[in-house]
Amino acid sequence: MRVESDASWIPTTFLSLCDRPVHLPLPLWSSTLAQRMQELQADPESNVGALTECCNQAALLQVLSGKSDAAHAICLAQLEWIARLHARLARNDVLAFALQPWVNLGRLHRRSPDAGQSLKHFSLAVAYRERRDVALGPCLVSGADWDQIVCVDDVLPRFLWTVYIVDSFKTLAVHGDFGRARDLLAHQRPLLPGDLTALADEADILRLLAEGRFAEVGVMSSQSPTASVQEGIAFLEYEMAAYIGTRSLEQATELGEALNSLCSSGGFKTIPVIGQINLLSQLGNMHHALRDTRSTRHIFEQGLAVAIQCNDTRSRAYFERRLSEPAPADAESLHTGDPAAKSRPRIPPDTGENHVADLSRLVLAFLNSAG
Repeated sequence: MRVESDASWIPTTFLSLCDRPVHLPLPLWSSTLAQRMQELQADPESNVGALTECCNQAALLQVLSGKSDAAHAICLAQLEWIARLHARLARNDVLAFALQPWVNLGRLHRRSPDAGQSLKHFSLAVAYRERRDVALGPCLVSGADWDQIVCVDDVLPRFLWTVYIVDSFKTLAVHGDFGRARDLLAHQRPLLPGDLTALADEADILRLLAEGRFAEVGVMSSQSPTASVQEGIAFLEYEMAAYIGTRSLEQATELGEALNSLCSSGGFKTIPVIGQINLLSQLGNMHHALRDTRSTRHIFEQGLAVAIQCNDTRSRAYFERRLSEPAPADAESLHTGDPAAKSRPRIPPDTGENHVADLSRLVLAFLNSAG
């Protein structure tokens, strides 16, 4: 058995996370957000959290439409709005709603030449831990404000630590600076809450995979403690990738078959849909690398079913494309295409440019006038 020469089977993303919302068709998504924004504006002070979430998603839609400048403008306008609201209401808890747009600005800067420009947006967990003053653009958070901020939502501390690990690593990975990523992870580990140990291990595994150190990945992925079904499956997939990387193909095939059986028996169904999609995509890619066409198609078909069920257009297009690709000439079984594709309606082009632009104008008009 030979392995496919391309590197698409090497995991590059955090498989234990559900790190994005379902990507609905852009016209539907943007029009739904616009309607929600208009409803919430009737009483903005009572709906700060919900309005902020709408604005966060509106900024994401701009990015998905290739309009990063519009996303940047929305994030900045959010921070200005929260700063005005904080000054007028004298309520420190409203500063909690500045955290996500500040992080989003860092993500927009991720590919800038200076990684530090992005990284400074992701270290809020350290400021929280040390109760340190920090400026989020125009929003000034004092050390004494942090306890009121995290009381807004009990998941905020975990959010801050997750951003510190994940977004810092992703930024350094984009710049190919895995040495600095290693040093940062070593610095982060003593600071982390105990329930985030596996996430730090996962970042280390992704670093080792990028460096081609597959034997070390195998050791770490088999020893790291996991606390959920999604984490457990994610680390098994990292272990399978390690077997492929070390050319231990019998072990890779055996583990792949076990994961197939788990999928077929419903073992993935307790995981949120985006987690299922990420895991199925990675598992299918690894079966493809092993030239096991039957298993590849089975997994991609499972992924497509999940994508259709939740109306995630991004993933549906991905799985349909993978199912339409020809198999390697020496694959285990002859690929005849996806027979269900002829009867299944094809996803139309996800055009929604006008809707997204209208949403941007609506959001900016509110943010620039409110507070």
